[in-house]
Amino acid sequence: MRNNRIKAGIKIAVVSLLICLTVLTTAGAVYSENVFNSISENVVRLHVIANSDSKEDQTLKLKVRDAIVEYTRTSIDCYSSSCEVLKALSENCQEIKAVAEKCLRDEGSSYSANVYVGEYDFPSKNYGNYCFPAGKYQALRVVIGEGDGKNWWCVLFPPLCYISENAVSVSSDAEESLRKNLSEEAFSTIDGEKDDTRPSVDNVGDSSGIDGDVQVTYKFKIVDLFQNIISFFKD
Repeated sequence: MRNNRIKAGIKIAVVSLLICLTVLTTAGAVYSENVFNSISENVVRLHVIANSDSKEDQTLKLKVRDAIVEYTRTSIDCYSSSCEVLKALSENCQEIKAVAEKCLRDEGSSYSANVYVGEYDFPSKNYGNYCFPAGKYQALRVVIGEGDGKNWWCVLFPPLCYISENAVSVSSDAEESLRKNLSEEAFSTIDGEKDDTRPSVDNVGDSSGIDGDVQVTYKFKIVDLFQNIISFFKD
């Protein structure tokens, strides 16, 4: 009789634990999705893919990046929402393609460039103090030649990827626009804390994860974890 009571107690404890884990996991997933949607629906990313990983092709990638960023600096500055920016980019794909290919010709390359506007997967990345979780974002994608090389990722709107000496420069206007467009919860999630005791590493040009010089929040870790899990099962 006593053993039966112990077994029954263990069963109840196990079932209760499983229910608690299910509730917490569901709550985490819902929280993650809500916060991520607020981020992804209000930013527009940039994705430039090199022809190959050769030194020459990677240099070309950065040249094209600079040309695209400079073009968008003037062409989308007047817009205040991601929907307006996406519409403008979609309408000007051919012009953006021309900008990219002119840059390639100026550098003596015969590669073509293909330009797309759509939803694409992005890894976890940080720009300045801002950390963006992995997931699907609306983006401008520029593919150079065969598109078999390393990527360069950034944020076109709000304009967080202005280039200064090959590093991302985040202006106060861009920060204000970011704060204005995101919910308070979403903004606090991506707003990291700079760690000045570590060397600054700018890895926005490759496919690796979060830079080591920014301490991310627990909110960010939760959102990033669940977005990676969601992405895994969707794929």
